[in-house]
Amino acid sequence: MTDKIDELAEELGNEIEQLTEYQEFLTALEAYENHDNAQELLSNLRRVENKLISAHQNEEPHEEHEELHDEYEEIEQELMELSVVSEYYDTVEELEEKLSEINNTISEDLRIDFAHSVE
Repeated sequence: MTDKIDELAEELGNEIEQLTEYQEFLTALEAYENHDNAQELLSNLRRVENKLISAHQNEEPHEEHEELHDEYEEIEQELMELSVVSEYYDTVEELEEKLSEINNTISEDLRIDFAHSVE
């Protein structure tokens, strides 16, 4: 029985790979990963995030936190204004919606909502 379930799960994975939403996600991901400006901003965002964490752990002065937070928000805003980034996040959202629909279909057939059963 487990072999049949594994086989069906593999089939489902293969079918998901053929979804338009998945293909669009892969295209947007590649564009995002290959966009020099987006990657530079992302790197800067991570650098400032690490500084923020370090400042918090080292209990540095409040002004330092505010400056780093402002810098973080500025970089994040600049990153999110890039069309390649917004397109990437749009495809992530569309893929998540499709996967949620698939999960709901499976859960309905089982009469179990796994996402809400553990509380």
